Amino acid sequence: MRTSMCCWHFLMMAAVGHCVAADPTNYVWGPATSGVRMTLLAQSDSVLFAADGATDFAGFLVHLKRAKDPVSEFVRGSLTKEEGVLLTNFSSSAPNKKRTEEAMVGALNRLVGGRCVYTEERFKRVNWQSNMILRTMVYDSRLFMPSDTNYLVTREAELGRDYVMRLNRMLLEAAYPGQLTTMPRDEMTLKMSDPLDVVIAMTNMSKKDVFLLRSVYPIEQDGQFGFRIVSPSGRELEVKRQEFVDGKLAVQMLDPRKSKLISFKIRLTQICALDELGSYRIFATRVMEGPEGNRKKFTVLSNPLTVNVVTNK
Repeated sequence: MRTSMCCWHFLMMAAVGHCVAADPTNYVWGPATSGVRMTLLAQSDSVLFAADGATDFAGFLVHLKRAKDPVSEFVRGSLTKEEGVLLTNFSSSAPNKKRTEEAMVGALNRLVGGRCVYTEERFKRVNWQSNMILRTMVYDSRLFMPSDTNYLVTREAELGRDYVMRLNRMLLEAAYPGQLTTMPRDEMTLKMSDPLDVVIAMTNMSKKDVFLLRSVYPIEQDGQFGFRIVSPSGRELEVKRQEFVDGKLAVQMLDPRKSKLISFKIRLTQICALDELGSYRIFATRVMEGPEGNRKKFTVLSNPLTVNVVTNK
């Protein structure tokens, strides 16, 4: 009940101007005075590309085989010998058009699932900074700063594979606007029998304040994370926490001079059953401590996430 009241309290604050939206299209809310933003994303296969879901995949392939920009040269350089031949011979009327598209989708998804694709030189001609979420993810990942390979490998492991995959997908989308379909940010479809994993990213928006996160692992036992879940019928669901008996305590810092972002993955269906067909509305909350000199606790509210539960067929 306390979590629910906190959620509604912050929604009302947003309505009267005590909370600010970094970008109205992203639905990312946080208290204006805290400098901390929480983003809730669903982990799903939608992070991967599909030819039949693209806006203009044939146009993308025609562009890719001719373009001289650094991103296109990077993509072409990642192709296998067979994929390179298919791309070179591609035309929208070719008999092997479908085979080529399937091969190129596989090549793109190989990049999505690999190392971070971003370098300043590679993406200098791409207008990625106009996307608020992408700009935050690039800067907060800090993957572009050092050239030391060991650091990059370690940092990608800290961010987690899900985070790096989303970053790669969004960067490739930005490189080919109007050709590759934009990935859903805050909505997903889930079969009733499938588990729901969500990713929560905590971002320090301030330039100097350091915030502490005292967390319990596994995260499903961490009572400082709260969820408000409204079912398709309008029923507010109860989130059942496992008793904290064997978890581990950890203190992490959101330090703008080191790491401005910390992400967590939570299996939401482990603590809450989504047993109705239709659209669920999900918010996450997190209890935080203020910066040094003002350790007063406050609550951060995430963006809303919509999960459409369908039958298993």
